[in-house]
Amino acid sequence: MIVRAYRVLLRAYPRSLRDAHGEEMVSLVQDRAGDGEPWWRLWPSLLSDTARGATSTRWEHLMTTHRSMVLGAIGAFAALAALSDGPRAAVPVLIVATAATVFVLRWRPSVRDHHGPSRSWARWVGAGIALLATAVLAMAAVDREFTEIEWAIVFFAFVAGLFLTATGIAVLAGSRRPAGT
Repeated sequence: MIVRAYRVLLRAYPRSLRDAHGEEMVSLVQDRAGDGEPWWRLWPSLLSDTARGATSTRWEHLMTTHRSMVLGAIGAFAALAALSDGPRAAVPVLIVATAATVFVLRWRPSVRDHHGPSRSWARWVGAGIALLATAVLAMAAVDREFTEIEWAIVFFAFVAGLFLTATGIAVLAGSRRPAGT
């Protein structure tokens, strides 16, 4: 009964952590219950440990994702500047983007997910390429002038495609960094 209830409690943790350490955590609870620890002492301990551990683990995961999104936005802005005004006008943007990228990567948490590289980068890049292709095909397929609304939609799709692609690249680069760097 205690083990089954604890397995439900473990769902508060991210799936990657449960997959890697869930059985060890359940085994520890089994050992504690098997050693005769009373339920009124065991459960408050389990609840507080889970509340602290799951909250901090989910927060680290959220921050890692948001840092990749910041890098994606920086990369998209730099690419857009280079495409719109040429390389000479984009140099200041690229310098700022590089400095911001180094800053964001340097300040990422040292606690890493040790379960291998994240596969979510492929979804980001795939969605970005799909939006970029849609925008380019829309511009190439129409042989008349776009209205302002149509240009806004195509431009939004293009910028969103740059953002998603750059975010996917940032997620991939972050997942390949060794732990503690």
